[in-house]
Amino acid sequence: MFFFFFFFYFFFFLFFFFWAGSFFLIEFFFNFSLVFFMFLTLVLIFLMEENWVIFFFSFVLFFLSFFFFFILSFIFFFIIFELSMIPVVFLTLFFGVQIEKINSIFFLFFYSFFLGYFFLFIFLNDFNLNFIKFLVYFDSLLNKKMFFFMVLVFLMKFPVFFLHFWLPKMHVEASTVASMLLAGILLKFGVHGFSRFLISFLFSNSFFFVYCYYWTFFCSLICLMQSDLKSLVAFSSVFHMSMILIIYLVFFQLGKNGALFMMLSHGFVSVLGFYFVGEIFHNLGSRLVYFGGGFFYFYFFCLLFFILVFLMNSGLPLSLSFYSEFFIFFVFINFFSFSFFLVFFIFFFWFLFFSFFNYDFFFSKKIFLFLIFLWNYIFFYFF
Repeated sequence: MFFFFFFFYFFFFLFFFFWAGSFFLIEFFFNFSLVFFMFLTLVLIFLMEENWVIFFFSFVLFFLSFFFFFILSFIFFFIIFELSMIPVVFLTLFFGVQIEKINSIFFLFFYSFFLGYFFLFIFLNDFNLNFIKFLVYFDSLLNKKMFFFMVLVFLMKFPVFFLHFWLPKMHVEASTVASMLLAGILLKFGVHGFSRFLISFLFSNSFFFVYCYYWTFFCSLICLMQSDLKSLVAFSSVFHMSMILIIYLVFFQLGKNGALFMMLSHGFVSVLGFYFVGEIFHNLGSRLVYFGGGFFYFYFFCLLFFILVFLMNSGLPLSLSFYSEFFIFFVFINFFSFSFFLVFFIFFFWFLFFSFFNYDFFFSKKIFLFLIFLWNYIFFYFF
């Protein structure tokens, strides 16, 4: 009898509080794709860790993410959005190595609580609870300046530049599993939350388009100056998520598909990147770029997989990142005719970062030249 009532109320909850993307088929497909990639992240964590505490917090975050992507009630939507950072905070607090992890957790709490409180204060003072009980995609006559401050809490989880300071700190001080969960699951919450406010946010798309364009270019320059591998992968995440925000603001269907593809590719490649960085740290005892050449001298197969992951992160042809960047590049050219030069410089500095990184990391001019030759051969062969 207990199980009967349990399943009855569970399916009742699913029916009345889940929307499952049924209004828009493309969101339905990509939400399930994100859940599938998150399940793969959970399986990878289960294979690499034996500590049941780590696996418990990972499963809790996966469970919250499943409800978050398909929830209908806006109150539960925002509650799950705020609760999602608790497993990552506990994993950082329990399994982080350095004492600076406390500072990184304070950064995350400050950004999340301050912007979240501002969001709820504006929302609950302008709308009644009956209106926000069921919410699929939000559109309103709210003051546009106030609405700008409402979506800052979701832009913090992207994160956009100037709201990103908590992300490199959390990645550097967190354990490998916490970084994988943060990049593979938690950053997608901001994208999905922002997409539900996208219709009303079109009032300021020109400002944010220029803003994200400039800071995406600047973020690629920051990647050139990183010596810590975790910080490098973290800033590459900021770069990709800024590209997702830009293409969401353009609001072309092709560009939106490219942004969703980039979100999937980022969830896959960034998790593998943090996994390999964690393996380097556990075996070498350091995450510095300059000490990596000696490690890969003895682990050649690990070197090959590491090269493949960072090539995919830079848009290797036939990879998911390449197709997403191709869609985004196509929409840029059609949206602004002069944007070809801006996009060229952004991707040029992004590839320049990858080239310098590999040259310093592998301490081998032959390997460096081989990578450049391989990249150009694959690109010109298929195009």
